[in-house]
Amino acid sequence: MATPSADGAAAAASYFISLYPYAYATGDTAEWATMSGAQCAFCTRTRDGVSRVHDGDGRVTGGAIDIHEARGTELDAGRWYSAKVIATEAPSTETDASGSRVSASEGGRYAFEVALTYASDGWTVDAVDVNPADAG
Repeated sequence: MATPSADGAAAAASYFISLYPYAYATGDTAEWATMSGAQCAFCTRTRDGVSRVHDGDGRVTGGAIDIHEARGTELDAGRWYSAKVIATEAPSTETDASGSRVSASEGGRYAFEVALTYASDGWTVDAVDVNPADAG
């Protein structure tokens, strides 16, 4: 992940996606924020969602991410990369402070298309697009 390469981009994207359930489960968005680019809408929505849940003393359980495949592509050597991550998200449930169910997700298999920039301070996620992935 420390290397500006296609493999490094794949590792950075996989790590970032794996932070998603951690952030929702714990309310800790420090590492998420460190890797999030200022213009990344997915990153901002996730951080805001985590804050909404935890500021109201809610909880999210489940939602573990299992990475099946990650491929990076070099767009501009040493600077711009993209990565495609195929992962399965386990079902999850959000509850409020009283323990009442607020929402539930069935989970599923997803394709994450991640745009990344590499600089001297490491990887930055510039954008994430999420779509259902083929079952195969």
